[in-house]
Amino acid sequence: MKCPICGQELKQGKKDPNYLLCYNCKKKFKVPQKTIEKNDDEDEEEQRYSNIPPKQVRKKREEEMRRAYDEMLAVKRAIIAKLMQGKATTFDAEQEKEEKDETSGRDRRRL
Repeated sequence: MKCPICGQELKQGKKDPNYLLCYNCKKKFKVPQKTIEKNDDEDEEEQRYSNIPPKQVRKKREEEMRRAYDEMLAVKRAIIAKLMQGKATTFDAEQEKEEKDETSGRDRRRL
């Protein structure tokens, strides 16, 4: 393979064979991956990344987060409505919010 910059022949690196080196322009390039032909009999698998959970897990977490966010907004709206009507003080509103969080029964910490 030739260097795309200067056109000289690229040589495989001694330390890491996954790179091709150009000694003329002092650049290194990743070795192109060869495509492996799959048999028609084998099921094609999706490409998986180790840091991204499966789709059903992502969907479940997203729904949980949306629900929690909506609950938080509802509590804030209720507090603001009471404050606007003059029925509660800010201390009462904060105390009510804490009580609601305690009674929700959910542990918001994740391991």
